[in-house]
Amino acid sequence: MANGTVIEPAQILTTHTLAVLTGPFGIGESMSLDWGALASRCLEAVIVLAGRPRPNRRPLRTVKDAAYAWRQMVLFLPRLPEAEQQTFVRRARPTLVAGLDM
Repeated sequence: MANGTVIEPAQILTTHTLAVLTGPFGIGESMSLDWGALASRCLEAVIVLAGRPRPNRRPLRTVKDAAYAWRQMVLFLPRLPEAEQQTFVRRARPTLVAGLDM
């Protein structure tokens, strides 16, 4: 578990080098990407993965996949204009809060 506490923050910052690829010198600047759609797909993946029935044969894999999707969503959201970020959060909040009751 100690390794996870060191590795996880680094992965959040880099999302497995996606930040480098999408940063000022990466491919994201030269491509016309729909950051909102990408963030929405990540949220959908998190919801699906978190809702998998228990017991899960491979729970660690599912948790890791959900974490990857969450980190990618966190990377994509700041690339949206502030108004779109707020709309995304407003739409996502009820689903995420309902998921806490699982």
